[in-house]
This record gives sequence, C-alpha cells and structure tokens, in this order.
Amino acid sequence: PQIMQEYEDNDGSFVPRRYKNTTVMFIDLVDFTRKTNTLSAGALIQELTALFSSFDRIFKNFDCVRIKTIGDAYLAVSGIGNDTPENVLKAIKACQEVRDYIDQRNSTVDLKKEKWAIRIGLATGSVVGAILSEVNCLFDIFGDTVNLASRIQHLGNPNEIWCCAKTAEIA
Repeated sequence: PQIMQEYEDNDGSFVPRRYKNTTVMFIDLVDFTRKTNTLSAGALIQELTALFSSFDRIFKNFDCVRIKTIGDAYLAVSGIGNDTPENVLKAIKACQEVRDYIDQRNSTVDLKKEKWAIRIGLATGSVVGAILSEVNCLFDIFGDTVNLASRIQHLGNPNEIWCCAKTAEIA
C-alpha cells in the first residue's frame, strides 16, 4: 500500500512520522452491542461489510483513508502527508455523505435488514503515524487528536456530526 511505501526507509525499515494538520474522523454505530446479540454472526458481518465498504468508497472519493475499525468504530483520516485546509473540508463533506448514505439506506432497506444510526466526531491536529510490528504491518495513528475525535463522537446524538473548535475554525 502507498501509505507503507511512504514509511519505508532506504534500508527497508519503517520510520514513524508526525503529521501536523490531520483531520481524524471516528464513526460509531449506535446500538451495535445490542445488535451483536440479536443478529447471527453471518448477518452481522454482512451488515458490517456493506456499511464499511460503502464508507470506504465515500472516503476514497474525498481523498480520505480508513486507518482501521475498532469493533464497530470506523477510524479514518484526511491530510496524512498533505496538510492543507482543503483536507478539513474534504473530511467534513465525506462525513456528511456517510450520514446521507445511512439516511438513504435506512429509508430503502427492507424489513429483513437492520436500520443503523451513527455518531461522527472530527478533530484536527497533530498525529503520529507508525507501523508497530514487522510481522503484522499495519499503519496506525496516535495522539491527542485521535482521542479527541473519539470523545467528540460520543457527545452527539444519533446521525449528528460533531467537531472540535480547530476543525470548525479551519472549515
């Protein structure tokens, strides 16, 4: 993957980097734990695959990238390696499109499928990006900005997008 090539040093080792103006986005699926107890394993994974694949397509259209999923939380970034104010706007537009996708999906889903609600939190600031293991080469991000985005998404009501003051100022 391109993000790993950016990390490869001349000797093939991976070098951590600090990204100063990255917008971190957390999307949480509301009521997920209850649904894990009521859906079959196959149905649950089918739902997550449909949702997260759609999120991935939306984020790709806005030059954002998913870093990982953590249970039902979807963690993505905008601005890794390219910290312009435009990246904040792309992140916000991507999150609005994800919210619109959920609304549209819920309005057209048949009775056999689940309806979903999401909470979205955005924070802009510095993150450290690194690959922590030579065995399982997964890129991850760390820092207060990641924690802030996570906390912010918990504040909102279902299907709301919340952001920190710095994200709002730039937008």
